[in-house]
Amino acid sequence: VDDEDKPEKPNTPDEEDHVIEVKGLPTLNEKTKAIVENDLDTLVATTLSDKNIREAIIGEGMAEMITEVYIPKIIRETYPDLNEDEVDAVAKHTILTIATQGEQVTVDDSGNRFIKIANKFVNLNDLDINLIAELNPFQRAYEVVSKSLTPEVLRTIQYAIEDKRSEKLTDEEAILLFTKYLPKWREENPGKTKPEITDGDPLARRIAMAIEHLRNLRRQRLAQQQ
Repeated sequence: VDDEDKPEKPNTPDEEDHVIEVKGLPTLNEKTKAIVENDLDTLVATTLSDKNIREAIIGEGMAEMITEVYIPKIIRETYPDLNEDEVDAVAKHTILTIATQGEQVTVDDSGNRFIKIANKFVNLNDLDINLIAELNPFQRAYEVVSKSLTPEVLRTIQYAIEDKRSEKLTDEEAILLFTKYLPKWREENPGKTKPEITDGDPLARRIAMAIEHLRNLRRQRLAQQQ
């Protein structure tokens, strides 16, 4: 539901149905529940101030990289004793908090409940943690940054970010770009197999960097086997 179709009235705080239930949100064990209850505000602040995440927001089209690579990385480093399932659970609760913080549940004339995520109103009956990630809950942060910059300055920042990041592309980031972003790029560019490093689109250039990174990684491994 787009912004112009937003529901009529906000829910009042004393209504029972303001509680948000999200499909696909991992169940917390004792350890992760303590983190979510006590440290979530700090985790959100750390996430939004992280250099890689700020760069990804400005770089556009990198929401999946934020949710699947950068946020889990922050949680692993902050809580090294967590296993991967626990990291995933805390990461998804962090993403949910970022997506819904400051947003009220609204109710339309038919009694349907909605919440605004990334400038779209989502029916609470359809709310799924994977949908939240797809909607890019970081879009608002990007808009706040971009509104204060001219298009020329923003492009300059994007190119500078790519130059800095190209030297520190991780294996994990390269694999995600290759397996998930390259197929999407091919769908949008019929007849082409891969983008060029000189492509005008920042994400396309990033995909090209990932392809070269994985090629170099393969060469290194083959050389070690000889």
